[in-house]
Amino acid sequence: EGEIRQGYVFKKGKKFYERIDLKEALAEFEKAAPLLEEAYDIGEGREILKHLFMYVAMTYMAMGEKEKGIAYLRRVVLIDRNFNPDPLIYPPFIREELNRQREAVDLSASCTLVVETTPLGADIMINGRSYGKSPAVIRGLPMGRYEVVFLYAGYRDVKRFVYLTGNEPVRVAEQMQSDEVSNMVVRISDAIAKTDMDSALSWMEKLSQ
Repeated sequence: EGEIRQGYVFKKGKKFYERIDLKEALAEFEKAAPLLEEAYDIGEGREILKHLFMYVAMTYMAMGEKEKGIAYLRRVVLIDRNFNPDPLIYPPFIREELNRQREAVDLSASCTLVVETTPLGADIMINGRSYGKSPAVIRGLPMGRYEVVFLYAGYRDVKRFVYLTGNEPVRVAEQMQSDEVSNMVVRISDAIAKTDMDSALSWMEKLSQ
């Protein structure tokens, strides 16, 4: 079902692109991207994601936003440096630009990630490793694709996929959403720590409802 959904949303975006309805195409591609990121290591998720980014790049370039398009071509290079687009699908201009970016991307380059969250103080996990709390400026990361997770007691965990593709810092700002159940658990723990058993029992009762 997940793969069907991913493919459907991507194909819908392609149809808008072919009709030169670029804003609608971009909107559909943006819907498809998180689904494909989650399926990156499953089935054809990674393969479809490369093609999605190619179409996003072409869309941005058609809208006159070349730099944004180049950023997505660099994502393609990071996913598969040897990717050779089908000339029957992709026009010469995008294949030539992909080749330029393939030459320009230095995988040994050092990148910077700037992280902010609301509320402040969320734990930052990058590819499963702790990088302290937000806000943070994380330097020395190699070019690549990263899974960034934010954790904060009483709030829903947030996961984002970030591509570091050059010398310019990449900024991730996240507004975290309150989690009612987690908030109650935190209040219960705080009340027990303060030996306020009446409050703890009251929150336990609300939690059980």
